[in-house]
Amino acid sequence: MLPLGAGGSLSAQANDSTPAAVARASLPGALRERIDRLADSARGRGLPSDPLYEKAAEGVLKGAAPERIVDAVTRLSAELGAARTVLGVDVNAAELVAGASAIHAGVEPARLADVAQAARGRPRGSTLVLPLVVLADMLQRQVTPAVALGSLTTLLRGGAGDAEFMSLRAAVESQIARGQAPDLATRAQTDAVARQLRPVRKPPSEQEP
Repeated sequence: MLPLGAGGSLSAQANDSTPAAVARASLPGALRERIDRLADSARGRGLPSDPLYEKAAEGVLKGAAPERIVDAVTRLSAELGAARTVLGVDVNAAELVAGASAIHAGVEPARLADVAQAARGRPRGSTLVLPLVVLADMLQRQVTPAVALGSLTTLLRGGAGDAEFMSLRAAVESQIARGQAPDLATRAQTDAVARQLRPVRKPPSEQEP
């Protein structure tokens, strides 16, 4: 992909109405130039640049100082790179962003490899986006990384789909809100979802001959 400064791409992006282009247009000139350089570097490493512009625009909206915005965007770029290293080149941009969010929330990058390994048995077309979003959400709710990762890998190996992860997320949130300890809530709700994934065996008297 051409860098923003080449081949008239700046003009093209100025006429673009994608969220990233709108985000870039919202940045003050000097800050935009610095984010452009970070975005060029990210694209050169095979990383998506849209999340960087969106992160910068979020900082501007919150009134953050330019240096803090640049620091946050630089950190996000590094987290995207770490997610790419562990998850591989076949994951899409949304999966990379979700992986970066999990790393930012406290997951050791190398542990994401366990997630990718556990997900190999998922149905064709499934992505890691929602499982990784749920992982980051659990960490933000003070679930310890070991318990959160254990929950994720258990359900992925059991063939859980997005519906099951949405159910887990809602149940854990509800139990924590009611005062249950985050780790205890996560273990209990993971067990409940896992039981639903197991095939129900008929007693011998009801099995077909």
